Amino acid sequence: MAAEDVAADPASPDPELQYLRDRYRDQVRQALQDALTGLPADERNVLRLHFLDGLSVDGIAAVYGVHRATAARWVGKGREMLVKNTQALLARRLEVGRAEVDRLVGLVRSVLDLTVSGLFRTAAR
Repeated sequence: MAAEDVAADPASPDPELQYLRDRYRDQVRQALQDALTGLPADERNVLRLHFLDGLSVDGIAAVYGVHRATAARWVGKGREMLVKNTQALLARRLEVGRAEVDRLVGLVRSVLDLTVSGLFRTAAR
C-alpha cells in the first residue's frame, strides 16, 4: 500500500469509517508524515530499520548490539510515539470532535506498518 493510501482499508464494511478514510486521507497522510519527521532520530532510525529495511526485532538487536527485548521495546515505543504525535497533529489541524480523531487514529493503527513503509520509501527516493 502506498503512502497515499493511508487509512485506505477496503476490508472494512463500516460506511462511517469509509467516509472518514475518503474525507481525511490527505490530512491523515500529512499528519503521519509530519509525526514521523518529528520523531527523535533514534526512534526514526529504529522504525526505518524495521519498516523500510524489513529487519526483525532480532535484526535490530544485532545492529545495535542489544538484547532482543530492548529492540522490541524500541520498536514499540517508536510506533506509539508516532501514533500519539499523529493524533495530536490531527486534533490540532482538523475541526472535528475527539471521537472522530480517535476513529481516524484507529484507522492509522490498522494500516500503520504499510503506511510507514510507504512513507520511508517515498522519502528515500
